[in-house]
Amino acid sequence: MTSRVQASFANPIVRFAIATAPRLGFSLVEAVPSRPTAALLRYLAVDPDGAGRGVGSALLDDAISHSRLQGFATLLLEVRDINARAIELYTRAGFVSAGAAVPHPLAGYPMQGYELAL
Repeated sequence: MTSRVQASFANPIVRFAIATAPRLGFSLVEAVPSRPTAALLRYLAVDPDGAGRGVGSALLDDAISHSRLQGFATLLLEVRDINARAIELYTRAGFVSAGAAVPHPLAGYPMQGYELAL
């Protein structure tokens, strides 16, 4: 995981946000060198004790607004295809499924792409 996070910081960072109260969480949005008009929500993570308390929504809203303010046309993400809570969060924000699920590069489980027109 450490090497994957370090690799993310090799791409231009659009936004790195940390939520500290009432629960911990963070998000990382990066530019996509192969798609200059797209940003990628690489990570959105919330302390499990904070689930359902708005931390994920606040971090997602922050990622969307900063991507839009920096002129990106699309925000992309991938989510494990069985993560119903996350998928509900993303679709409620307007993300739509994009293409077929692909295997996670390390674990192999299916990851579904989503995108949001900004």
